[in-house]
Amino acid sequence: MPLRASKSDLLNRLETTLDENEEYIGSTVWKALEEAFERVDDEADELEREFEAAQERIEELESALEALKYAGS
Repeated sequence: MPLRASKSDLLNRLETTLDENEEYIGSTVWKALEEAFERVDDEADELEREFEAAQERIEELESALEALKYAGS
């Protein structure tokens, strides 16, 4: 799997790997990895929300700039 994949593809791959290797890595390590996985997923969701908000703000600023250009003509 390429390193640059969608978030859901990477998360699915990680979850599958953890599930397939639960007995090998032991329940304590597996639980710690599962908790880390959940934290990373939550942080990724927050970053996605921040990115979307930034994109919306950029669009608002671009619209305001266009309005100023139009008003100045």
